[in-house]
Amino acid sequence: MDTLLINTSSRLNELIVFRAKKIVTSKRWQSNQNESENILEYIKDLVKDFNSLGNIIVVTGPGGFTSIRVGVTIANTLAYSLNIKVSGITLPNLLAQSTDKKDYLFLHTSTKKHIFVKGYGKYSKIFPQMELYDIKTLINTIGNNQTEYIGEFLDNQRHNNFIKIHYDINITKLFDTLEFTDTVEPFYGRDG
Repeated sequence: MDTLLINTSSRLNELIVFRAKKIVTSKRWQSNQNESENILEYIKDLVKDFNSLGNIIVVTGPGGFTSIRVGVTIANTLAYSLNIKVSGITLPNLLAQSTDKKDYLFLHTSTKKHIFVKGYGKYSKIFPQMELYDIKTLINTIGNNQTEYIGEFLDNQRHNNFIKIHYDINITKLFDTLEFTDTVEPFYGRDG
């Protein structure tokens, strides 16, 4: 049975089809905030036989409100219509499965002035849970230290203190952490 991963939480969206914990096919595309216009066609191109799907994984957030809703709604609808299970995973948890680094930050753009931050390793004491920070406060908090991060910035948010970690999804590690259910909920990362 195949597994479909849907990630609409970033500026680079992706769909991945796994079989026996190996990537069979995938598609990545730049988000133009029009996921609802393209994603179903992309899924149809990748999943030739929907009866081959055994379950679905969807990144539940944080990310753009509409983008996250599109990804989660499609995952839940496909799971329901195919009578299969779905698992939600937050973007920081997906990326944490994809690196062997110990001390780094998860950074993910929220608005032009704000960024989601969560610390791992030595940074987990400073940023124990994912919260929104403005860029200046974040930089003041970590000081002038070179800091590795996983995630994404808008161009106007980049700063010389941050060094991007390159990653690949560790499929075995990922599957070992998932719980499959009937539906999942989006995670917007903001109150209200």
